[in-house]
Amino acid sequence: MAKSVAELGAGRLDASLANRVIYADALGRGLGVVEAKKSGPAADEVRALAQEVAGILEL
Repeated sequence: MAKSVAELGAGRLDASLANRVIYADALGRGLGVVEAKKSGPAADEVRALAQEVAGILEL
């Protein structure tokens, strides 16, 4: 993944999403991760990613 990002010349985010069962479970139920479980590591990861992207977009 890092190689592909470097080839695109794109910046890399600090936030990342781990490989968690909750992502597939939430998707299968038609929910976002935070809707499926408001607290926990996955919800923290999604919030951190959203916050970082919002900062880049200056929202």
